[in-house]
Amino acid sequence: MFKCTIKRKASSQDIYSEIINSLPKAMEKVMIYAQNVALSHKTGRKDKNLITYKIVKNDNVIEGRLTTNFDYAGFLEFGTGKLSDGSMPHIGHTKTFHESGMTFWWIPPELSKDGDWHLVYTQLAKPFMRPTAFEMEKSAKDILAKEIIKAIRG
Repeated sequence: MFKCTIKRKASSQDIYSEIINSLPKAMEKVMIYAQNVALSHKTGRKDKNLITYKIVKNDNVIEGRLTTNFDYAGFLEFGTGKLSDGSMPHIGHTKTFHESGMTFWWIPPELSKDGDWHLVYTQLAKPFMRPTAFEMEKSAKDILAKEIIKAIRG
């Protein structure tokens, strides 16, 4: 036989208030974890300024958004040219791009940051945001639950 007794010091309303009040801090922990997961999957620079998060609160709803703010993120995530993973349409329509079998193209001066011509080659997809989303499906719930329990226990 197993006997379990639960003692609580607070009323249901107090516990509900603790849960609601703990949500912003809990979401902050989730987003920091998500940012670290994304950076661990990302190739190249692991700068936290490249993958940022935002927490939005509307009434009792807390929403966390993980975003990238660098202009080549889509190319890194999905790949380019004939080496892309095929989940996005090719944006290249130049003669060079098609004649090369979608293996390279030129970026003209008006589209480059430094105003020079650049020869660009295709690259394989190196996803970092999609693996993070899959990881967070489970991890977010676990982190939130842990933080809410900590708040209730005081």
